[in-house]
Amino acid sequence: MREGLSRGSAPAPTLRRLAEVAERFDGRDTVSTLDRPVRIGIDFAVLAGGSGLVVAGWLVDPRRQVESVTLRRAGRGTRLDGGWTRLGRPDVTAAFAADPAYAGIGRDGLHGFMAFAAEAGDAGGAAPTYLELGLVGGQRAFHPLLPTEAPLRGTVERILGLLDPRAAASAAVVEGQVADALAAAAGPGPRILRLVEHGPAPADPALALVIGLERGGPDLTARLATLAIDPEARRVRIVLAGAADLVDEIAGEAGRLARFYGLSVTLVAAEGVEDACDAIEAGVAGSPAGLVLLLAGSAQPRAPGWLGRLRAAHAEAGPESVVSPTLLFEDDSIRWAGTWLGTDRVADRLVGYPAEAIAGFRTMDVLAGTAECGLLTRAAFARSGGFGRGYLTTAEKSTDLCLRLREGGIRSVWVPDVALYLTDEPRRDAPPFVAEAARRADRLNFERRWAPTLAAGRS
Repeated sequence: MREGLSRGSAPAPTLRRLAEVAERFDGRDTVSTLDRPVRIGIDFAVLAGGSGLVVAGWLVDPRRQVESVTLRRAGRGTRLDGGWTRLGRPDVTAAFAADPAYAGIGRDGLHGFMAFAAEAGDAGGAAPTYLELGLVGGQRAFHPLLPTEAPLRGTVERILGLLDPRAAASAAVVEGQVADALAAAAGPGPRILRLVEHGPAPADPALALVIGLERGGPDLTARLATLAIDPEARRVRIVLAGAADLVDEIAGEAGRLARFYGLSVTLVAAEGVEDACDAIEAGVAGSPAGLVLLLAGSAQPRAPGWLGRLRAAHAEAGPESVVSPTLLFEDDSIRWAGTWLGTDRVADRLVGYPAEAIAGFRTMDVLAGTAECGLLTRAAFARSGGFGRGYLTTAEKSTDLCLRLREGGIRSVWVPDVALYLTDEPRRDAPPFVAEAARRADRLNFERRWAPTLAAGRS
């Protein structure tokens, strides 16, 4: 048809229609054959699990011949150039600078782009995928894509690692493509692969302590020894949950310690675990107890009797509640004393104040509890759907869970006079810019998710 159009004749409307048909994508790259100074290259195209398609590359168009860039996948079209972020690419500028056809290419140097299309994520891995360039004069050109599949977290971390902290456009990528990808995240939670039980049956089977394991976390020997000398903790089931390879590493030692201390320990090995929250979710699913205490691996009680007082507070508040104590830093300053709705955002109150600042406070309702130490029924956790998938850090993930519990009628209750220390946080190897960008993206995603609901509650 393309060959015939170059030799035949017909009325203008017919020729236009035939030209449109002839320009349909047939699997070939036609951008590289254009007689205009327009070229495109793709660095990567990734189907980020449960989110959408992330595309990074460059587009050279010094004469502004490209009017639109559309992602086509399985019959769907998503306009990319309206929401993408343009990035500096000095390597591309240098590659074309000597070609007279691309004179003026160095005017702004923003030839790179980062784009995200949520609509493309559910079309199936084998769906034909390509970019369609709409050119001045009505011509179209195509560039095929061969997306790979990768987990969302790994994809986002890859993007953040490529950004230049000094470039203003990097913040735009975080606030645009990264936050959009997180907001679109969906999919199943962690899946249990196996359960292994050690030690005797618990004396009190109604409650389980569910501890999420992370690499670089506290020493297992010290953690179980601390629980073993607590007369209340040693009566209940202790569930240690995490990624399958990590659980396999500690399985032998956990079994030995369970037998030595006479503890009831259940190991939960799961896949799809990316952080401590995912590990806790797997542990709740693997626990037979009707009441579960979500517990960070580094949590250490400040005084004996903490568990019994939390259980008493939960019994008083009722089964439709999640109960959390005060959390402290090692220097006895406050790390968490309730999550509250301020004038412009959700925030943790009294962070950094000395513990004495809350002396005399009574048990009270708060906007949200914390998953770093939260006592609730297993049924309530299951109804909430577990932790959200669209977060890179556990702080927003924890608050998001408690707000979804609240939506389902579960109160969050703070018990000020019960305190635990949170120490020895897992080591992070991410550069400061990547860590801060992850926190920024999480906060944006959280605010987008909850701003309308919280604004309605404030009014």
